[in-house]
Amino acid sequence: MATFGDVVVSHQATLYGHTSDVTCVDFSNDILATCSSDKTIRLWDVSDPEGSGIKERNNSPLLGHRYTVYSCCFSPPGNLLATCSMDGNVILWDPKTGSLLETFQHSSFSGIRVCRFSFNSAFLATGGEDETLVIWDVNKKDALKTFRGHDATVSACAFTPDSKYVVSGTTNGDLRLWVVTSDEEETPLVYKNEGHDLGVVGCEFSPTALPNDNTHSNKNHGYLLATCGNDDSVRLFRVVVGLVNEIVLDETLIGQIGRASCRERV
Repeated sequence: MATFGDVVVSHQATLYGHTSDVTCVDFSNDILATCSSDKTIRLWDVSDPEGSGIKERNNSPLLGHRYTVYSCCFSPPGNLLATCSMDGNVILWDPKTGSLLETFQHSSFSGIRVCRFSFNSAFLATGGEDETLVIWDVNKKDALKTFRGHDATVSACAFTPDSKYVVSGTTNGDLRLWVVTSDEEETPLVYKNEGHDLGVVGCEFSPTALPNDNTHSNKNHGYLLATCGNDDSVRLFRVVVGLVNEIVLDETLIGQIGRASCRERV
């Protein structure tokens, strides 16, 4: 048991079932999804952890990938589960039934490292070893945009809380911000080199926008972005869009003794 201020953290359970590295986890209501280098996704019932305990669901494991599954994420309502793999496939699942609903691929057929839903569930972002970030229209099940410009594997991405922008991070440490819903040229709105010295592992926006006094002008709007990396640090960036477009480092949090990783759920 550990205490952090008013928060008490205690061990609930150790879950067994995967036969290789667990690469990602994500919660949605009473379901926990886990994925692994063993090519599977497992779903766990966490509705009553202190009573009946955490049990693997009857529709688990989900089978469909041929190689390591790098990332899994639920849509905010929890009705969809996205997974992506070294095999180049992004799969949409129905987590209630375990049914495979749709399969996407980048045009390069390269391995996919990360997948994330937008806050409004309309879009899915996927990034991979072809150094691109692809935005998918979830309803139409078609690629909406392909963002190019990185010169390393896209290892992290996240949407702003209004779903208008998406940030991508790479294994060489760069960060780029893109406009999701625009007919403009598919070039980054702003970028920051060396967001992390040894590569970006994960990133997430705060669900609350920054106040105007943190964005220089009431004609700007801003977001707080947390990133984590192989340099053992967590960094907080102020992302400003409007009259001024910029990604500004506000704070570097030191204390980890190994690679830092992060994920936030709405």
